Amino acid sequence: MKQSIDQRFLTLTDPEIEHAQQMTVKYLLALDPKRFLVTFDEVAGIDSGGVTGY
Repeated sequence: MKQSIDQRFLTLTDPEIEHAQQMTVKYLLALDPKRFLVTFDEVAGIDSGGVTGY
């Protein structure tokens, strides 16, 4: 029988996992938010200002 564990009670301390999480955050913060919204803008009829999406 499998039982779910609430993630609030789980702590990951493996340095490789921590490094991977830090690199993921760094990568996501480096992305341009306007490029994510291009499709939304197109559907809503908003000019994206020449920005292309990812």
